[in-house]
Amino acid sequence: MSVRTQNRCISNKLLHTSLLSGTLGLALVALPAHACSIPDGKTQVQAWPMPAFDAGSSTATEQPSNVSGASVSSASHKAGNDPITGLWKVNFLAHGNATIPDGTVIDAAVVTWHADGTELMNSAKPPVTSNFCQGVWQRTDSTYTLNHVALGWAPDSTFIGPVSIHETVMLSHNATLMTGTFTITQYAQDGTTVVPLRPDLPAVSVVGSVIGGRVFADQ
Repeated sequence: MSVRTQNRCISNKLLHTSLLSGTLGLALVALPAHACSIPDGKTQVQAWPMPAFDAGSSTATEQPSNVSGASVSSASHKAGNDPITGLWKVNFLAHGNATIPDGTVIDAAVVTWHADGTELMNSAKPPVTSNFCQGVWQRTDSTYTLNHVALGWAPDSTFIGPVSIHETVMLSHNATLMTGTFTITQYAQDGTTVVPLRPDLPAVSVVGSVIGGRVFADQ
């Protein structure tokens, strides 16, 4: 199965599950770890509301596509920039983790993808745990890959270590929807030892689906 097909399947499955629950405001399951996109276990995070997509419609935007010919409103980004550039509201939903229920809201962030290949994320987490983090992205055909670097801090101002966030995303036909997958790994201060989310959990990465909607100036 291709990366594109995998991303589409995971993203659509989680999107449909969220819609069937009646809301995308899924409560965060407490996980006492701290990083830019890993919940702190105390503050509940609500997912951003996303449009309901009609999968049977020919105009449905839930199916990512090659964005090389995408027609995007001038309100979304300046002419000449890649279609992904601009401001996004993004939900990170867990999927495929042995100890975290599918659909758990890992984060609900505001993210800016810049034309120079960099990215900035403002996480919904408390600022004391380092809620701003940065990344660098590249595009290959219709797929975008993001290498995001964060610094994890505990509420008592103890530095935990660096955080690695990798995303693979695609855009909808009109470049107003972003879907894909993510992997988040919290490391200890040595930068190589993976830190578990809880003492009773294995020291593994958190994986799931990214679902985002573009923010427009005239909204």
